[in-house]
Amino acid sequence: FTSTTAAAPPDTTPEPFAFTDRADVPLAVTVTSTPVTISGIDSPAAVSVTGGAYSVGCAVTYVTTPGMVSNGESVCVRHTSSAANATVVSTTLTVDTASATFSSTTLDAVMPDTTPEPFAFADRNDVALNVPVISAPVTIAGLTAVAPVSVTGGDYSIGCTGSFMATAGTVANGQTICVRHTSAAAYSAQISTALTVGGISDTF
Repeated sequence: FTSTTAAAPPDTTPEPFAFTDRADVPLAVTVTSTPVTISGIDSPAAVSVTGGAYSVGCAVTYVTTPGMVSNGESVCVRHTSSAANATVVSTTLTVDTASATFSSTTLDAVMPDTTPEPFAFADRNDVALNVPVISAPVTIAGLTAVAPVSVTGGDYSIGCTGSFMATAGTVANGQTICVRHTSAAAYSAQISTALTVGGISDTF
């Protein structure tokens, strides 16, 4: 009976592998890499992670403790993105002596947007003389912060509640606004009211 050892030591050093980084990710969410396939080894290799967790086979279960990976298996890593804007979080996976880092960068801080999308009032014709005329509501959209609102030639109501005012105020995204004025005292005469929200205006 004869036994012969292998011609060479087991090869547990994989071919180089690399993760694709992620940018503009939301704040404080779980970010998972795309899979990398481990190749070039002929014996299971040690695998470990820093700054996150990994999954051999990219299954549901992710671990932080060292393990083993075989040739042809895929590995994913994941971590929690930063709670701050424009901040990088990195996770490094090491297989034997080879390693690669997966990074995610949170989106930049969003500047307040106080310029709404264009809005338009439906004009009214053949109205009676010298009576209050109220526009149909318009909905203010496209804001990420409250915007200034002002009126000329009439007054306005936020929410179209029946309470109208002529002084400057503020309006939030999704709120409705109506304007009103008193119609002319003469036939075929026009009265106009202009509403301005965050630099965008329309006339009723």
